[in-house]
Amino acid sequence: MSSPKAPEAQPSAAASPPRPTTSPPHPATSSPAAGISPGNAELQMLNLPEMAIEAEAVSPYPLHVYLCVYAPADLGPCSSHPRIAILPMVTTFWRKPGYPPSCDAKCSSRISYRFENGRRYHGFKSDANYMMPNDEEENDRLDLFHHIQTLRLGGELHLAPIGNEPGRVLDVGTGTGIWAIDMGDKYPTADILGNDISPVQPSLVPPNVKFEVDDVEDEWVYSTKFDYIHVRYLACTIRDWPKLVGQCFKFVKPGGWVEFFDYDTYFYTSAGGEYNEDSPIYSWVQNLREGLRKFGVEPDPGPKLEGWVRDAGFTNINTRALPFPVGTWPKDKMLKEAGAFDLYNFMDNVEGHSMRLFTMAHGWTADEVKVMAANVRKAWKNPRLRIQHNGYVIWAQKPLDAAD
Repeated sequence: MSSPKAPEAQPSAAASPPRPTTSPPHPATSSPAAGISPGNAELQMLNLPEMAIEAEAVSPYPLHVYLCVYAPADLGPCSSHPRIAILPMVTTFWRKPGYPPSCDAKCSSRISYRFENGRRYHGFKSDANYMMPNDEEENDRLDLFHHIQTLRLGGELHLAPIGNEPGRVLDVGTGTGIWAIDMGDKYPTADILGNDISPVQPSLVPPNVKFEVDDVEDEWVYSTKFDYIHVRYLACTIRDWPKLVGQCFKFVKPGGWVEFFDYDTYFYTSAGGEYNEDSPIYSWVQNLREGLRKFGVEPDPGPKLEGWVRDAGFTNINTRALPFPVGTWPKDKMLKEAGAFDLYNFMDNVEGHSMRLFTMAHGWTADEVKVMAANVRKAWKNPRLRIQHNGYVIWAQKPLDAAD
């Protein structure tokens, strides 16, 4: 792996609970689960009529499950089906008799999970190319990395000039929803929607924040366009980036803003560090990159984002390349803090980054992945590496005269 030039001045000086391997048995369909019955508070909040219901347990993780109600068409469509409302409330799948079983299966798959080698993964579109787990350990890592990214933006949640009342906001690939929630707190008049392939977002959120389960690489079907679209940390997950950027252009209003914040998979040192191609970290990254490409996934979107944004038709394009140190070697206080958290981010999650991808793409056993991960963690502990990687922020505007 080559060591790219730094894009700007270089920096100067708890255990997870056991995860079940099988889903719980379905309760008898003649009695609602957990004492939930027709006409309960959740249904009344939607002003839905009482209906005959079939209850089905769908996950051993109650806080991470959505309530799916087959509702009258005039309630308003969600992005996946014209007669479904999705709310993060209870661990029950409600079905009104008479709707196609195929639709039931499709919607229940959105809130189910898969368990592989001791980790939990999304169940919706299990053939999708998202290789990371979605369990508590991974969600904690995502929240930590949100803090790291915010530090590198000087405490800001965004760089696009969206004003004090940004209007309708879409957070693409929202993850745990932490960015959307922080935006909801900061901009109480905004209407914020986050989407993700996994339903792992909390239910207690600001009233102006909503989440939906969706694959961002599918065709978008929103009936109302957005004033601001935010896309962050989707490296190693997307097959067709030009299509994704094109959909952002299509669904942002003329004069509206988009912002991308993403990465490449290159680590390098330009401060006299000891990192080189003999490091286990180098081999790990090479295997990551090669494995992702076997599935058609782009491992290094960061430096290519500006070109894709320009090709999509955006103007007023702004770019910023940010080195992210790994470790406490920088002298700058903020970079030292970000580097300390980033070191923990990588050390604690080598297996999470690798397990599914290496077993599927390279045919490794789980034990082989664990041995490799131990060697990589040992390498990360070397304070003389002085290693870093790059993040890229691009924000741009849709022309006011663009065809709407």
